[in-house]
Amino acid sequence: SHHPTTSQKMKGPPSSSSTTNTTAIRHLFTLLETKFGNLPSLLDKPPQSDIITRTDGLLRSSDLLRLTSHNATALHIQNFYHVEESKKLGKQLALEARKSGKNWKVSTSRGLES
Repeated sequence: SHHPTTSQKMKGPPSSSSTTNTTAIRHLFTLLETKFGNLPSLLDKPPQSDIITRTDGLLRSSDLLRLTSHNATALHIQNFYHVEESKKLGKQLALEARKSGKNWKVSTSRGLES
C-alpha cells in the first residue's frame, strides 16, 4: 500500500491534530496573559530594540555606550572597515569555521569557551 510522504501529508486543509495544537497554543498564551499579564511589555521595544546605523564610517563613543548599556541591540557602521579587507577577513573566518568550527567564543562562568 502507498504511504504518503511528509510533504504529501502537509498539503490540503489542516488536520484535526494541527488544529488541536493551534488551539492548545492559543490557550497557553491566553493562560499566561491572564496569570502574568501584559506579555507585550516583555518584548524589546525602542530604544532596547534599536539598531544604530551610521553611514559615515565613524564609531562614536555615545553609540558604544548605548550598545553596552543595552539601550540598543546592534551597531552597524557602514564603511567602518575597508571593503576589500573585510572580504578577506570574511573568507578567512569562513575557512577557519570549515576547518575547526572554533571561530567564536562564549563567555561563561569558566571564562571564554569555543
